[in-house]
Amino acid sequence: MNAPDITREFLKGRQSLMAYVLALTRDRGVAEEVFQETALAILGEAGRGTRVRSFMPWAREIVRRRLAEHHRKSKRWTASPLHESMMDIVTQSFEETEPEPEQESRLLDHLSECLKKLSGRLRQAVELRYRDRYGIDQIASSMGMQVDSVHVFLSRGRRSLADCVRAKLSPAGD
Repeated sequence: MNAPDITREFLKGRQSLMAYVLALTRDRGVAEEVFQETALAILGEAGRGTRVRSFMPWAREIVRRRLAEHHRKSKRWTASPLHESMMDIVTQSFEETEPEPEQESRLLDHLSECLKKLSGRLRQAVELRYRDRYGIDQIASSMGMQVDSVHVFLSRGRRSLADCVRAKLSPAGD
């Protein structure tokens, strides 16, 4: 794969790569920083004419190296067999479940359609949480609900969305 292909693959896989970074960091701020460093490294390698056989495994290795570098600089983490094995498990999970870019695009289209089918308040809560990144307390306050009710409400929304997308992906749903 040559430089334009690497750039194209990066653009197609950026959401999946960001999900991978988030799974490893569990911190949106750190994930954004590591993702940006990864993007710079990938695009820099493309500019240098680096050849890559399989983009996503290569990109995930860059993520791991950038994350290790981030932790070394922040001195919040030291490498240990446990950390490495957990990263290996997350990596394996992503490799086993990673959809093809076309399938990912179709999933997002279905999700968008399913989101439109949610009732007004349920859609509002889901959008506040996942689009606007509101915390549970903020959602409760803005919608006049109790925190426990928001948890139940969001759970119902996620379940409805998952069922709707699953139905659209089934042979009878297309």
